[in-house]
Amino acid sequence: MVAAPPAGGYHLLKTIPLGAAESGGEYFDYITVDAAARRAYLSHGTEIIVLNADSGAVLGKITGFRRDHGVALVPELDRGFISDGSSGQTVIFDLKTLKKIGQVKAEEDADSIIYDPASKHIFVFNGRPGSATVIDPAKGTVLATVPLGGAPEQAVADGKGTIFNNLEDKNEVIAIDSRMLKIKARWPVAPAGQPVSIAVDRKQRRLFIAGRNPKLLVTRRWGSTQKLTTCWSIQRTLIRLGRPPLSSPIRNARQSPGRSIC
Repeated sequence: MVAAPPAGGYHLLKTIPLGAAESGGEYFDYITVDAAARRAYLSHGTEIIVLNADSGAVLGKITGFRRDHGVALVPELDRGFISDGSSGQTVIFDLKTLKKIGQVKAEEDADSIIYDPASKHIFVFNGRPGSATVIDPAKGTVLATVPLGGAPEQAVADGKGTIFNNLEDKNEVIAIDSRMLKIKARWPVAPAGQPVSIAVDRKQRRLFIAGRNPKLLVTRRWGSTQKLTTCWSIQRTLIRLGRPPLSSPIRNARQSPGRSIC
């Protein structure tokens, strides 16, 4: 049961039953949405579940993984790429048939994976090795392995040649030149710590970075001398009940747009 949310707040709309993962490998990680094709790709342990983004109907499954993490889509090639961290592989599949058509050797703990339209490369971020594997999606070959100086988590691209990624163990965000394959900036995420999730607003040139310890959501504009702009507390109550308690700082921040608690 979900508590009634305040007017205009986030609340549960629908629950989609998915069943147990193949071979019992129950684990969820990244969700990739193809807005043009109206599909959602869910990482589910040993399988990828493909849903109709509007109805929630299961369109198909891609199975046979040890522990998959993310999906990157290259529509112009009708190809998708899946990171399988436990096998250290990137699996290529056909977007129309959902059939596997190849694989590329990555590194152990292959985690977040994205397609960068500016460089036309696939980037696979490897946690324990602290590196990024760069793949030519047309040829299905590795172009380079880039050392990052820390354990990467989720990545986003600005669409113009820069990729941003959290380094969970270094408490910082890095900016990668996707064409030169070099790190061009490092920014601390304090007062947040152990950054894992990241989202991007390309129009406003703003990053949203979520940390696990302490649990804070911080924002930053890139290309600016300004450090952090705002930060909010992240509480389990918001996720569990759909509504924070009356005394929650995040509720106060939401009621007063533009204000932060930090």
